[in-house]
Amino acid sequence: MIEELSIHDIGVIAQAGIVFDPGFTVVTGETGAGKTMILTGVALVMGAKTDSAVVRTGAASAGADATFRLSQSSQVALREILEQSAAELEDDSLIISRSLNDAGRSKAAMGGRAVPASVLAEVSSRLVVVHGQADQSRLKSTAWQRSAVDAFAGESLSKTLEEYRAVRMRWRGAVRELADRTEKRLERERQANLHRLALDEIEAVSPVEGEDAELDRLSALLSHAQTLREATESAARALVGDDNSNATGAMGDVVGAQRALEGVQDLAPDLQKLGDRLKALIVELADLAAEASAFGRSIESDPQRLSTIEQRRHDLAVLRKKYGPELSDVIIWRDEVMAAVADVDADEARTAELEAVIATDAAVLGSLATKLTSIRSEAGNRFGAAISAELAQLAMPESSVLVEVTPNPISGEFGPDGADEISILLVPHPGAPARPIAKGASGGELSRIMLGMEVVLAGADPVPTFIFDEVDAGIGGKVAVEVGRRLAQLSKSAQVIVVTHLPQVAAFADRHIVVEKSSSNGVTSTTARPVEEAERVGELVRMLSGLADSDAGAAHAQELLDLARDHKSAGRSKAGRVTKK
Repeated sequence: MIEELSIHDIGVIAQAGIVFDPGFTVVTGETGAGKTMILTGVALVMGAKTDSAVVRTGAASAGADATFRLSQSSQVALREILEQSAAELEDDSLIISRSLNDAGRSKAAMGGRAVPASVLAEVSSRLVVVHGQADQSRLKSTAWQRSAVDAFAGESLSKTLEEYRAVRMRWRGAVRELADRTEKRLERERQANLHRLALDEIEAVSPVEGEDAELDRLSALLSHAQTLREATESAARALVGDDNSNATGAMGDVVGAQRALEGVQDLAPDLQKLGDRLKALIVELADLAAEASAFGRSIESDPQRLSTIEQRRHDLAVLRKKYGPELSDVIIWRDEVMAAVADVDADEARTAELEAVIATDAAVLGSLATKLTSIRSEAGNRFGAAISAELAQLAMPESSVLVEVTPNPISGEFGPDGADEISILLVPHPGAPARPIAKGASGGELSRIMLGMEVVLAGADPVPTFIFDEVDAGIGGKVAVEVGRRLAQLSKSAQVIVVTHLPQVAAFADRHIVVEKSSSNGVTSTTARPVEEAERVGELVRMLSGLADSDAGAAHAQELLDLARDHKSAGRSKAGRVTKK
């Protein structure tokens, strides 16, 4: 619901702030006082197209700020948009702001973040519905007409529609996959043939992860076998000496050093540790010499093995060049291509499987679509009758509403909402042909039809706030009282804000706001303030007769207020009795 609206420099309004309550709020005032500018402020925060002409004369810009209290269901419905916009809530309230400069450029913000005006339109369309003679796009929308009938149909339709959509999603997926496979069959087969040749080439080599590195190591050893043997033998001789030349090597020198210390260790006990270290070094040198000799002996020249290794390295290099760059990339590519080729090989079986799914799901969809048509047709009859009953009390007693449900599958395609085309038609008087509402009703009649629909749909329509402008066009007297009753009834399930000239409508409001115009030093401005008790009676008198001090008008005004109060009290008592049951 709208909690508060602040506007500045819109039309004749320099600055105005209005606090709205739940229930039924009415806005009244003299013609030209600026009531329409309040609606302009609402339209501004709802992302409507802007016109610099609304900027107050002499002002550089105009603007409006609205605070919306969001229910949990509204927060869930808007979660994705709010997250994408990084908009933040304050105690479950969303603040929307929009300004317009005198050059026609506008800026918008939502939840403290700058957003395009289109985002405001998307958000506000789920929070507020405005009805006026110039704004009946919702009623004229075939999509909304279908959703209205579906909402009226209730749970039986929603459950069937949910099942239908789940089957349709699976069916559409199968249809798309089959079409894709059929369309790309030749290309897929051609590509698979090329892949098979590549797989044959790779499988002929049968690469193993990491083997190229091992082959590089072995190649280096075998290619330099003689050099490596000579180097290790020379290292061993340097460590332990050579019997043929009586050379003692490094180990002989260390042995000599160790013996030299043995004779003096008793004289200097501290040399014991040094002697122990020399003994350990002798052992280490012997081990090093043995390992070097063993490594040298293990290397044998084997031209045939080297040739085999070099051929394997060459084969792997060819694969890396074509499918690499690394051997691991070759193996990954091979596995992926094998899966792709297997998928192509399974085309025939998969095609048969998809065709079976499509046939089965199409039959289920046909059955569910028929069920949806039946539910909608029955609900449409009740919906039309209920709206017609409302119109009889809204100065349209000769008019009736028909809901036409026509199954119309397009080329076997099942739409997201079934196979039905839904039209809400108006019969203006008995004997007249039924025509689409947009063509068969005037602006004032559209407002009353919309009011009748909203009353019938009360509780089923998730939009939390309704704003009516000129819903009273062309009516008065008893009919105006009935309009007031129905607006009060609608306000039990949603916030209702009405701009009106009719005291019969205004009397039924829970909160009454008066828009007043004043002039000072040649500057005209407008204020909006709530009125109660005697002030409210005075405003109703003005609306009734234009005579503020009329005793007869005051009595009539009080009578209207008493009538409305009795009506609302009776409604509460009735609701209480129902609750007790």
